[in-house]
Amino acid sequence: AQAAARVTSASALRRCVRRDDRLGVLVTVELYGLLVCPVSWSHHWIWCVPAMIWLAHGPCRRGPLSRVALALWALVTVTRLVPRLIGAEDRLAHPSPYPQVLAWPGSVYAVCAVLTFLALALEPARAEKRTGVPDPERSRSRPHPAVLS
Repeated sequence: AQAAARVTSASALRRCVRRDDRLGVLVTVELYGLLVCPVSWSHHWIWCVPAMIWLAHGPCRRGPLSRVALALWALVTVTRLVPRLIGAEDRLAHPSPYPQVLAWPGSVYAVCAVLTFLALALEPARAEKRTGVPDPERSRSRPHPAVLS
């Protein structure tokens, strides 16, 4: 799981830096920090708000990954899933520090973060093809027309 977060966040960060997407860089760095931090409390995940803004209004807002990630973030935040799981845990009498039945649904923030990384890393190529905006990675490999004259 850590390897997936590391690879997807690095790809997202690289893509955002190349296209000078400052909000994308901020979202990537903050969500990655939450994933690798040993203590990320539910209120630390307020960084989902800038992530949702990017997913809804960023350069790749029409891409399928952006839409799925935005829908999942919206569902998780509107239903207050993680705070409800924390409340359920507080009401349980259990010998272990965290019951397994609540552990998997509680990882939904991490799933949303990785989906956001994928949208940040992969969606731009698709969006650029649809909009006609050149991909900076491809334009760097070709010489400028003035150089060829």
